[in-house]
Amino acid sequence: MEESEDIINKIMNRIQKLILMVLLVLSGSIAGCLTTTPTTGNTDTPTAGETRPNNSMANKSGPIQANVVADPPSSAIIISSNDDRLDDVKPIQKVVEKAIAKDATRGKAGIRLEDEQFTRTDESLKKLPIYNETLGEAGHYIRHDGTVVRVNLLLEQ
Repeated sequence: MEESEDIINKIMNRIQKLILMVLLVLSGSIAGCLTTTPTTGNTDTPTAGETRPNNSMANKSGPIQANVVADPPSSAIIISSNDDRLDDVKPIQKVVEKAIAKDATRGKAGIRLEDEQFTRTDESLKKLPIYNETLGEAGHYIRHDGTVVRVNLLLEQ
C-alpha cells in the first residue's frame, strides 16, 4: 500500500511540474505577442487585441510591413497604389514595391520609420479603408501592378 502511495505522489509531483512549465511557456508567449501592436487606422474604437498609440508619446517609431496576399478576404476593400491618398506617402509606396519585387523574401518587406515619418504615415493610413474582421488578416489592402499587398504599421513601445 505504501509503495502505491509513493508512486502516486511521484506522478502527482511530475504533473504539477509539467503544469507549471506549460504555464510559464504560455505566459512568455503572451508577453512576446504584446511587445508591438498594430496601429490600424480609421476606426474610433480599438478591435480585439489592438491598442491605440498614445498621441502624447514622443519619438514614435516602428516598422511598416507589407505582405503579398494571394487570396485577400472577400470583404476587404482593396485600393489601387495609384490612389491619390498615397501620392505623398513614400514609405507606403516603397514597402509595397519592395514586397512585390522579384528579389523579395517570400513576398514580404519592411521599413523602419522614425518620428515625423512614422506619424505622417500613420495619419495617411488612417484615411484608408482597413480590413479587421479576421485576426492575422487585418490591414490595408493595396493593389500594385496586379498584385495585392497587405500593409500594416506597427508601433514599438
